Amino acid sequence: MKKKIILAQGLVFEEEQEKLRLEKLAQEGWLFESVAWGGLGWRLVRGEPQFRQYEFDYLPSDPAERQEYLALMEASGWHPAFRQDPIVLFWSDEKRTPIHTEASTKLESYAPLARGLSRISLVLGGLLIALLFSGLKGRGIALIFLTGLIGFTMTTMCASGYRIRMQLLKRQVSLQEKLEDRLRKQIITRTAFAHLLLLLSGLYLLMIAYARKPMPVGLWLLIALQVSAGLGLKLICWKQMKELG
Repeated sequence: MKKKIILAQGLVFEEEQEKLRLEKLAQEGWLFESVAWGGLGWRLVRGEPQFRQYEFDYLPSDPAERQEYLALMEASGWHPAFRQDPIVLFWSDEKRTPIHTEASTKLESYAPLARGLSRISLVLGGLLIALLFSGLKGRGIALIFLTGLIGFTMTTMCASGYRIRMQLLKRQVSLQEKLEDRLRKQIITRTAFAHLLLLLSGLYLLMIAYARKPMPVGLWLLIALQVSAGLGLKLICWKQMKELG
């Protein structure tokens, strides 16, 4: 049976586009089978072209509520394609009303995930700072630091992306109108990247303080460029948010 793996575009930034992408692939005969690369990609299997509607959702934190919700969805014709708590992907072979038609219900589902990612990011950031000032050296420590830095970067961007998404949904609820997907994606992506640039600049400054020796001019220039780019992106997003009311 022929299979292939495609790179996921990131649910924080491309949730709506990602499900439409999977639906189009199903019509071409490539059916979703499972996640790949720890959630960074989708594994597809070759089959007969068919209609499939996909919907991403976020499970309740309470185990009893979670099981009740999954049973209710199954009874309604929504079948779970994969679960990577708290994210779940449902599919149906019939055209159905989207799971969330109101911005307020989506807002409720994003809140626990944003809080969880923020806590993980905070813990990883604290561990990185502690490791930086611990005085420990060696290849093993460098590898641990690099792994922690990658995890910190990913969780920080995801947490920031979900929080900006929540802000946009709150605006949408208050304005009672749907934001354009392109504008929503721009604001979320730019703000998350701006936060990442500013956080990395802060980490560089901590490393400089730890080293306690003169640093190359190029490093200071890199920090200045990152801070300028981060603040510039934040300003652009602030103007876009202001224009929305």
